[in-house]
Amino acid sequence: MRKAAVHATSLLILGCAIAAAPAFADRVLYNSGPPPTVDVTAWGIFPYDYPIPPNEPLWVSDSFTLGRASEVDGANFIVFLDPGDALASVDWEISTAPDGGTILASGAMTNLPNTYLGLRDWPGFGPTLQIDAEHLSIPDLQLGPGVFWLTLENATTPLQGPVWWEQASVWSPTGGAYASNEASSIPQETFQILGTAEHRRGHGFGGGEGSPDSGGGLGAPVGASTPEPSGLILLGTGLAALAGIIRLRRRG
Repeated sequence: MRKAAVHATSLLILGCAIAAAPAFADRVLYNSGPPPTVDVTAWGIFPYDYPIPPNEPLWVSDSFTLGRASEVDGANFIVFLDPGDALASVDWEISTAPDGGTILASGAMTNLPNTYLGLRDWPGFGPTLQIDAEHLSIPDLQLGPGVFWLTLENATTPLQGPVWWEQASVWSPTGGAYASNEASSIPQETFQILGTAEHRRGHGFGGGEGSPDSGGGLGAPVGASTPEPSGLILLGTGLAALAGIIRLRRRG
């Protein structure tokens, strides 16, 4: 009877330890693809069409696909600026349609990292532009599987210069994009959607360009798992208790 009770207790603790394993894993949820290495192609996201009239506000919307329920908490993207300038603020929006539909979350980001990546000439346009990597924080946004749109607009700088969202190096077969000053769709821009995805044991995101598990040029880890601290504590406690029971049984 005592032996059966020990077995039952062991199984219970082991079950608790397994249950404590995280149901979500930190990862890049969507990656549009790497940035170009030579050519510069980018689309304006600043409040006026500079230097071409009629000075209309510019926005760019890019789609991203989530393969399962996820909690979105940030995004990485790359911008081009006048040399010596910096991105001071940018308005963002996640919605169900390009620059519209149902708005699921929105905000104005002002605390931007402005990580300097270098300078690059823009063939045919003229100026040498500065490349900066940016990150914006998104309040935890719960989304189900589906297609959503990230819109960037109203970007401002201390020097009141233009801000361009860099285009990805390849045309994504899984994502779309639109710009305010273009009548038809444009190639996707370079960006990553970050957060935690629902985890299913034995199943993972499919790789490939434009897919949730694809690699990319922004340097964020793809597919890396980070358990919640409370889950790790519970998991460790359960395993330690199980080890103690095993030692007692050996002594007995």
